[in-house]
Amino acid sequence: MTQTASESSAIPGTAAPATDTPGTAPSALAAPQAGNVTEGHKAAAELAEASRLDSFSQLQLAEPLSRAVAELGYESMTPIQAQAIPMVLQGHDVMGAAQTGTGKTAAFSLPLLQRMLKHENTSTSPARHPVRALVLLPTRELADQVAQAVKAYAKYTNLRTAVVFGGMDMKPQ
Repeated sequence: MTQTASESSAIPGTAAPATDTPGTAPSALAAPQAGNVTEGHKAAAELAEASRLDSFSQLQLAEPLSRAVAELGYESMTPIQAQAIPMVLQGHDVMGAAQTGTGKTAAFSLPLLQRMLKHENTSTSPARHPVRALVLLPTRELADQVAQAVKAYAKYTNLRTAVVFGGMDMKPQ
């Protein structure tokens, strides 16, 4: 399954508005508002432009993540993924915006899982699996959807995922 879509920016601390013109994409990298331009923003923009990748096979993901991504049929990255994943893998904070269905979940969760692999273990003890990441989402449905995607990406790892939401007893969750 090849992913393609029109995207917005993925520059640390910035987000560009989505375009309203069908068939056109906003600029790949959004400039910060006038007066907010810093050397960090310029460096991040240059880094993002220089490290543009277009294929999941070009990412240097760990083998278990690469295998899961390939099994899911992901080949080409969407613009939000191509811009965000390399920067997050390098430890940069990123704020991105993109339309529904453009791969934002993979854009944040694949680098998150990659960085979490150093903490994976095979222990069954809950004490050996402290919470190391928290993803907050606005609806139960989206929380469940993201959890399922993260679980699919982490399929071949020893990382654990859980989804918890309010308004319902914790036992069924």
